[in-house]
Amino acid sequence: MNARVRESVSVLSFLLLLSLSFDCKHFTDLPPLPEYDTTSHGFIWQVDSVGEGPSDVLRDVVILNDTLAYAVGELYLRDSTGQLDPQPYNFARWNGSDWKLSRSTNVGLRAVFAFGPNDVWVGTSSPYHWDGNRWAEYTVTGVFNGYINRFWGTSSGDLHMVGTNGSIAHWNGSSWLPLASGTTLDIGDVYGATDSGGVEVQILAVAGNPNISGDRKILQVSRLDVTDLSSSGISGPLSGVWLIPNTLYYVVGNEIYKKNLLSNSH
Repeated sequence: MNARVRESVSVLSFLLLLSLSFDCKHFTDLPPLPEYDTTSHGFIWQVDSVGEGPSDVLRDVVILNDTLAYAVGELYLRDSTGQLDPQPYNFARWNGSDWKLSRSTNVGLRAVFAFGPNDVWVGTSSPYHWDGNRWAEYTVTGVFNGYINRFWGTSSGDLHMVGTNGSIAHWNGSSWLPLASGTTLDIGDVYGATDSGGVEVQILAVAGNPNISGDRKILQVSRLDVTDLSSSGISGPLSGVWLIPNTLYYVVGNEIYKKNLLSNSH
């Protein structure tokens, strides 16, 4: 079965979450559109098929504009004899009309983030960076304990990655530094944004092991440390996060939750 390419988690969450109400609870009724929403909501989803293998999978997508997007995972193509190539493709590039497959490493990838066509990060058990000429692998043994699930940053001199076993690390442009998360739960997502003054960057991460327990964590991340935030009123593990600093904070698991200020208990 061909893998189906979808919009990135953060973009999809953005479109879904803007249509939800303002209490920290599970939402069932659609409220009036927020004042800042200027879209028509007349979206038409186009589904593209990429890969020809029965176990093809895409795990992450980053969209830079309507003619440049990247997706990562494990995709198989057939050779001239009709047999599946045993070596998977792991990197797909959208050029505005179709997807081009390539191999950035020799293993499947789990995360991708990009600042431009010559500034792309991908991750598996190690992070890799594309500078326009080659893929450079960074050794993170002893710094990052597990698989990379997501990246988020303001530049390739200020980048966070999160992953399994509670792993968080920060790249300062020259080295990866570990951050103590205070949890062994798998951290599935990290997202940040600059406040309206363009000064303070707020970064949140969420964690959970849905196949093991209902435990969850909401973490506020900085370049130096990690703070555990209240998850009161939330049930079950969490897998996604999106925010507008000091305005809207959403986390997603089995349900969707929202608060207006990080200091709010619910």
